[in-house]
Amino acid sequence: MGYILLVDDDSGVREVISFTLRSTGYDVVEAASGEEALRIITFAVPSLIITDLKMSRIDGMSLLRITRNLGLSIPSIVISAYGSNGQIQEAVELGVIHQLDKPYDRDELRKAVSTVLNPKEARDRFMAARSSTN
Repeated sequence: MGYILLVDDDSGVREVISFTLRSTGYDVVEAASGEEALRIITFAVPSLIITDLKMSRIDGMSLLRITRNLGLSIPSIVISAYGSNGQIQEAVELGVIHQLDKPYDRDELRKAVSTVLNPKEARDRFMAARSSTN
């Protein structure tokens, strides 16, 4: 498995999310802006992008559009306090698998990342939970 690219202009948010994911065993590379994220992607394409929607200059939606226009199909999770229904619909069209609202729950974040990066494992957990309730 490759790395997770975490893009948020708030260093405190990056620190908490990064710590949460690294403590779960994921390799996380941080970017403080969409521009920095694009520079990182040119060296190595991530397995997953986690991005805030609202950032200056290149925001999360623009970042997703640019990666799509480059021919990259990178699963993504958006975390934002500002997402509108229209933005979320466009985000889904650009490859967003999950959308989490700020403030987010750390367990919800871990589960979303696991679902994206390990879909078979997530499906197996779902089926096991479902069969135990029947």
